[in-house]
Amino acid sequence: MKSVVLLALFGVSTAYAAEEYSTRAVKVYCNDTQQVLDKVGGTIDSSWIDQDENVWVSFKDTKGGVALTIVPKDNRKQMCIVSYGRDIADKKKYL
Repeated sequence: MKSVVLLALFGVSTAYAAEEYSTRAVKVYCNDTQQVLDKVGGTIDSSWIDQDENVWVSFKDTKGGVALTIVPKDNRKQMCIVSYGRDIADKKKYL
């Protein structure tokens, strides 16, 4: 009986952790392109167009911040921040 309860609790905790991770991974911030550019700051590091004709732009600032944004094909006046974090290429800052 104890092993059944433990297995049930383990299943619930791992399902909750997986759900929490997946919701964090898909959260984005979308707004008017100029407002997103003001929020991101920095300079364009690289840009490309994917097979669906969405425009992807990565930004980098002087403090090691990086952001990945997308301008969707169906709304060129909007930009979304898909990911934001720190550049790990400069390891000395984070060790």
